[in-house]
Amino acid sequence: MSDPSDPIHSFLEAVGLTVDESRKLGDLLKTHVGRFSPSEKDAARLRDLLENPGREEEGTVLGRYLDLGVLGLGDMAEVRRVSDVVLKRTLAMRIIHAKKLDDPEAVRWFIEEARVGAQLQHPGIVPIYEIGQLPDGRHYYTMNEVQGTEFTLSIAAIHRASPEELGEHSPTDTRLLHLVQILHRVCVTVAYAHARGVFHGDLTPGNIRVGEFGEVLVVNWGSVAGTSRGPSSDPGTTDGGHTGIGKDILGLGAILHQVLHGFPPPENPATTGPARAQGGSPALPPRLASICIQALSQEPGRRQAHARDLAHQLQTWLEGAAAGDHPAARTPEPSSTADEEDTPRERELAIPRADEQVEKGALAGEQPQDEEARTEPKTPLDGTESEDSKLALIEANRFFELGTLEREQANFDEARQCQKTALELYRRHGNRSGEGAALAALSHIAMEQGRPPQAIEGYRRALTIHRELGDRRSEAGVLGSLSGALLAHGNLDDALAIAQEALALHRQMGDKRGEGRVLSNLAGACQARGQTDQAIEYLRLALQIHREIGDKRQQGIALGHLGTSYQARGELHKAVSHYHLARRIHRDVGDECNEGVVLGNLGDALFLLERWEEAEKTLSRAIQLCDADLPPAAGAFRGSLALLLAGDGQLKKANRLIKKAEAQVEGHPMEYGKFLCKKGRVQLLGGKKVAASASLDRARSRKPPNIFRPPWHTV
Repeated sequence: MSDPSDPIHSFLEAVGLTVDESRKLGDLLKTHVGRFSPSEKDAARLRDLLENPGREEEGTVLGRYLDLGVLGLGDMAEVRRVSDVVLKRTLAMRIIHAKKLDDPEAVRWFIEEARVGAQLQHPGIVPIYEIGQLPDGRHYYTMNEVQGTEFTLSIAAIHRASPEELGEHSPTDTRLLHLVQILHRVCVTVAYAHARGVFHGDLTPGNIRVGEFGEVLVVNWGSVAGTSRGPSSDPGTTDGGHTGIGKDILGLGAILHQVLHGFPPPENPATTGPARAQGGSPALPPRLASICIQALSQEPGRRQAHARDLAHQLQTWLEGAAAGDHPAARTPEPSSTADEEDTPRERELAIPRADEQVEKGALAGEQPQDEEARTEPKTPLDGTESEDSKLALIEANRFFELGTLEREQANFDEARQCQKTALELYRRHGNRSGEGAALAALSHIAMEQGRPPQAIEGYRRALTIHRELGDRRSEAGVLGSLSGALLAHGNLDDALAIAQEALALHRQMGDKRGEGRVLSNLAGACQARGQTDQAIEYLRLALQIHREIGDKRQQGIALGHLGTSYQARGELHKAVSHYHLARRIHRDVGDECNEGVVLGNLGDALFLLERWEEAEKTLSRAIQLCDADLPPAAGAFRGSLALLLAGDGQLKKANRLIKKAEAQVEGHPMEYGKFLCKKGRVQLLGGKKVAASASLDRARSRKPPNIFRPPWHTV
């Protein structure tokens, strides 16, 4: 028993510690006693100090770091604020608990989480700077201190707002747009991690931080992240797609649900739909609700396969919202009496605009810089429709939306069948606007399947309907799509005339987004005529417009087109510079398809600059990105890579690439002609002069137009 007159004994009694506990503290207490005052809080701190005797107090020097106090405690480790005395910056240091040092698995996991985190170099992930050991053997690593507001609070703020604060219940309310923009950046960050074989496993609004200067961080990877040996492509691992990437997609869907509704999804996510939001929340955009339903599907095959797909869907919706293209939620006009308010079923009759469909996967030679038809089917609700007619239109709208989702997943046959069913229902019940929208949607699918003639016919029929209805906006959109299809089919004069007509309409209506896209189609027609300087001028105008309206994705596409035009003019270094700028944008918005295409074009330019090793790596990466969603592009790049390898004497590998490439491009006439030239050169390098001559003769007979960019460039 210690002496009651001992100041340490008095201190222990004051804070409520037992005599046995005091004996265990011993010399440790003598070191720290001057830093405490008798309180319940200090008692807890002392007990924690007893369990973790190596833990520092504020002011302790940890190597090159000065301890500034605790930030948080967990089962595995504590996090402390430290000052780097060398670089003069404040960081966070995560230190494993001393009691965990006897657990080899815990130590291994701590070190592994640090190493995995250090591999994730992305603006949306907290960077890890250093890993090491303190003198007492505890492992640590340093990182940026996480600051900012939890996304949960940002979501709650908009859903607490009253109708008077929100103004009109607009789906493009700037606050709702801001939430979707934040979630889009989260999806891009998660897609980056997935591409490197890392998944989060606990994606919630609470694990997202929003900084005062626009930073968006996904945090707490260390405690929950899982890894695979390489970049993961499976939607999930086991448990029906409810782990790994599949679990992360579900998590992102749940966050989108909370953005839309203000609360997490119900146990049965299938019930989540474009219903009216609760309280003062804005009316729900049906397109976003559909994306949410897909992400929360309990069937892995129905969910987005990758986080980048979800990012792409949100980006497409944001682009349309920024340009005012889609009043995505149709709230009824104010009624004179409460009894006249539309029923939920009548509100469900609204159909999304065709331009809300994702453009991913379209082939630019088949659909060059396509300005997709901006059609908005009107569903009259004047009280004269029969109940059967209303039900049929609801069904038509659902098939239209399902077709859009299938197209986003590159399930073109299923998408075509859904849109054909929607078209039949619209026709049967006399909905001409819906008929025009479905015809345009079917034409988009035809372009992506490499059938420009069928697409041209469908666009012309949709154009007739929109002109009959006096729908100038939809007319302008279809004209833009038609000009792209004509350009892909080699009808240069018609493509130029139609594009100019579309440009005039977009300018009359002040539609900058449409104007920018049609300018790119005009550039394509000029380049095909050999008017490279005029093509570059059109593309510069298009790029300026896309920058003005903040359309990042189209900026990337325009920069890629400019690179291809400069390459056609022989300015290879300028082309390479534009390709790098385009690639950076595509990576920022999570658009791997366009990133793959730009990389392929960059690889061709590096090939011409005789930078062989860079060209080989770049083309290989382009093939990897394009193989699944853009086989013709992958085939074209395989042809380029085969030619490069054949020149290096690797003829067996080159011939294998040629064989696979031919299967990917032979259904695309314009690209096939160019491929045959590459094939002939590979055969010539292999000493097969007769075969090479035959391939080159076949290429000449096709006479492919000199399109300003490869026909597989996405739009």
